[in-house]
Amino acid sequence: MERSLPPGTHSSATLLSQADAAASLCALLDLPALKSLAVALQPAELYLVGGTVRDAFLGRTGTDLDLATNLSAPEMKTRCEKHGIRTIDT
Repeated sequence: MERSLPPGTHSSATLLSQADAAASLCALLDLPALKSLAVALQPAELYLVGGTVRDAFLGRTGTDLDLATNLSAPEMKTRCEKHGIRTIDT
């Protein structure tokens, strides 16, 4: 189900239902790279956030994933490197 957004910056966009957006986000969980990252970070929490969630509600396919975790940056980097996942300091 699609709904129109209120007038404003994105007034020409349509907003997907919560169920449709959730289905889109669940599909991302099957991406091999995301599965690898989740394994590397276990048992830490890993969340899809930001533009990834926005794009799901707008029915867009994003070009990147925005993630958040409860790990500190050094701990995340250490765990990723142990699993052969390259990190970039920002």
